[in-house]
Amino acid sequence: MEAFFFGPSDSYLYGVYTPPTGALDRNEAVVLVFPFGQEYMRSHKSFSFLADRLAEQGYHLLRFDCRGQGDSFGDMSGVTARDWQADICLAIQEVLDISRVSKVTLLGLRLGALLLATLTEMPAQVSRLVLWDPVVAGEDYLQEILGDGSQRDDGSVIVHGFQAPEMFIQSLAPLSLLVSEPANKIQIIQFASHENQRFEQLKMHFSNRENYQFEFVSAPHDWNYLDTNGGILWPIAMLSAIVEKLKE
Repeated sequence: MEAFFFGPSDSYLYGVYTPPTGALDRNEAVVLVFPFGQEYMRSHKSFSFLADRLAEQGYHLLRFDCRGQGDSFGDMSGVTARDWQADICLAIQEVLDISRVSKVTLLGLRLGALLLATLTEMPAQVSRLVLWDPVVAGEDYLQEILGDGSQRDDGSVIVHGFQAPEMFIQSLAPLSLLVSEPANKIQIIQFASHENQRFEQLKMHFSNRENYQFEFVSAPHDWNYLDTNGGILWPIAMLSAIVEKLKE
């Protein structure tokens, strides 16, 4: 495992690269795309598990922080959804440069899934999208954080202790998986951990694609959950299912 910074000198991104740890090398990388805010913090353990288990299966892994989040440079001031999508593309190029693989899978949780699946210019090496409980539309997410958080006079929203600037949340509004259509050559795997009308709509939207798969795995899904002992959500059934699917 190697931690490092990459990208433009005025907005370095923090990444962690994990090479294959067994005898197998699949000549394929997986880029893990985090959600926002509290969900970002609470999903670290799960993403670390995925990185370790998928590396054992011969994948090259890169998990990284988008600008203004985690250990990457800067704050969220002036950051938009397009900026985070540009960061995803930088991460793809970085893992290609490091590993010299020919294919890349993008795996995103919640907001990360929405952002990666709505890239306007998908790099040619991307062969598969894994959407884990995706935010299906930016408008849904906006309503969700307005319901969970408190709006300030400057238009930003404080949600579970994290500030989402008005520019950022408004830039998410036009994004929707229900109008996006990644190239037919790209495989899409949708993982759902609970019943949700939007998940069903997305399933119907992609149902005519030959290379689309829907996987329902009942698992905890409230990333803002914290029990009385400080324990955070640990959806081991979902994590194991994702690893098993990518082993195929």
